[in-house]
Amino acid sequence: MRRCRPSINSHLRDPHTRIWKKDMKQYTCTDYRQEMILLSLQRRLADPTLDEHEKQHLQEQIRKLEADMGM
Repeated sequence: MRRCRPSINSHLRDPHTRIWKKDMKQYTCTDYRQEMILLSLQRRLADPTLDEHEKQHLQEQIRKLEADMGM
């Protein structure tokens, strides 16, 4: 059976995502915090007891946060 030899630059590639590490941005505490805030806003938005004004306010906050995150 023939074995494949790893490429010269295989250490630069993330094996799980196949993304080159040099192209990956450093994941910071701020990134994590923004993700958790976004998740909490989305969960609050899913509450069926919210009135229309609160829904609009949450949707606007979500849009702003997603724009800040580059989504």
